[in-house]
Amino acid sequence: MAGGGAAPPVKLNDVAVLLGGVLLLTAFVLLFWDPALEMKPPVVDEELPPGSYPTSATFQTYDLSSGDEVIVDLDLIDCPGEDDAGDCGTVSIAWAPEGEALDADDWTHHQMKEGGSLKEEFDVSDSGEWTLYLKTDSEISVDMDVEHQWLVPWLAMFLGFVIAAWGIWHSQVSSEK
Repeated sequence: MAGGGAAPPVKLNDVAVLLGGVLLLTAFVLLFWDPALEMKPPVVDEELPPGSYPTSATFQTYDLSSGDEVIVDLDLIDCPGEDDAGDCGTVSIAWAPEGEALDADDWTHHQMKEGGSLKEEFDVSDSGEWTLYLKTDSEISVDMDVEHQWLVPWLAMFLGFVIAAWGIWHSQVSSEK
């Protein structure tokens, strides 16, 4: 020890319980913590032509496997402008493999009402990094869920459980001796 003292040796089962618990907790948080993204159009000081509103755009890249299904759930919170009657907000969505340019036919455009919601599903055709692009002239909330075909994201949780269980079992067996 740094101060010239001595410490008892750390037992392997205690380390296994600690590492397994941390791995289990971390995997649990990463798999089930699903924050929603909120988008608001920018405030523009200049005069825009009638019927046009400023838009906000964002993109996010995900590492997905072939066969995964992505479900994007959008809620339109507030429409632009003074007149909120009828379909008042526009939301555009596009998916593209990372690094590929988007064409006009890659986009899907949706007219939504204030308080309305939209659920769009995307089936992943090829494994790799995919980018979700969003454009809107309204204030929206976006929630995304990925249904994985394989249990790879669950591997860390199962591994953490096994390591922690082994550490607990080993400590009980060694305390009985």
